[in-house]
Amino acid sequence: MAMKNDSILYTYSVSKIVTAIAVMQQVERGRITLDDGINASLPFAVRNPKWPDVAITWSSLLSASALAEVPQSADVSSIDAIIVAS
Repeated sequence: MAMKNDSILYTYSVSKIVTAIAVMQQVERGRITLDDGINASLPFAVRNPKWPDVAITWSSLLSASALAEVPQSADVSSIDAIIVAS
């Protein structure tokens, strides 16, 4: 099938690589650190609904653990399932 102007392209995991390169370029330029919260760089707030008081950092976002890590301060007795990124 030939590509057209309205063809849909599925990027799948390629966008993760592009995002990682862009973030690391900003780290190299000294504009951010991997321990900075991502909200300082975004025009909107992003929070994990289970732990709204815990900032999502660039490091956790790039490691795909932003929604999987359980903060040390979390009360794990009230969490139905815990997924820890390895």
